[in-house]
Amino acid sequence: MTTAYPQYAVEAFELYVLDYLVNPIPFERFLKACTRAKEAFNSKKLIAQPGQPAADHFFIKCDNQIEKVLYNDLIYAESLMNYVILYTVSRKMIVYITLKSLEEQLPADGFVKVHKSFVVNRSKIQSIDGNQVNVGIQKIPISQNLREKVLTEILKDRMIKR
Repeated sequence: MTTAYPQYAVEAFELYVLDYLVNPIPFERFLKACTRAKEAFNSKKLIAQPGQPAADHFFIKCDNQIEKVLYNDLIYAESLMNYVILYTVSRKMIVYITLKSLEEQLPADGFVKVHKSFVVNRSKIQSIDGNQVNVGIQKIPISQNLREKVLTEILKDRMIKR
């Protein structure tokens, strides 16, 4: 929030704003606020209201119903043009959404795009075999242009080396 009135800062934070900038705004202060907002957006960890538990699920429209899907139950998602197949532990669901839109709405720390057509739940990855990740019995390709990024995101300094 940007304003010329410093006396309303307390009220603004009661409304769960990320930052409160008072005019004139120094560039360094503005940059700091932008960085904070970007980190909050990327991690999907916007400040929660008191008494609200962290979200462990999302709702999606499938077969003319709005269905609840737990993040932990979603194994991976596969793109089919403007549709996405969600593979969960119990079933698969075909939904009218693009993979890009789904990826933007999933928690960034829980899911990774490994291919232009696949987003995978990090916790479901059992192994990496060459240019594919194994989730259960399913083998999902890793695209060449995403390989470095995918390996870095999946391993995250957890690789034990010599």
